[in-house]
Amino acid sequence: MVMVAQCRALWFWGGECFPGMMQKFEEFALHIGTGREQAVLEALYEELPVVNFSSGLLEKAPEASVVMELEGVLWSDWGNERRIAETLRGLGKSPSFGTVEAGFHTAAPSVA
Repeated sequence: MVMVAQCRALWFWGGECFPGMMQKFEEFALHIGTGREQAVLEALYEELPVVNFSSGLLEKAPEASVVMELEGVLWSDWGNERRIAETLRGLGKSPSFGTVEAGFHTAAPSVA
């Protein structure tokens, strides 16, 4: 998914859909640029709830969303190096990095 949005729109919808989390971000903003920024940020991440952006926000604000289907675009979920290598091979290219497949580390072919 590629998403384009105005920051203030995301901030607004975040406040509508995740008010407790957005309050924590607003509290953190008071510490940006101070000597406590890093400590406050670390504490914030420790207590942030796990939320699903798609179902928790995007599905709740369909009137604020536009979806456009693109043709000729390849999509691949690159959750690990094996998937990246598969995508490259599907495009007729060799990965320039080693891959871990079936428990073995395979070095990428060298280019001469």
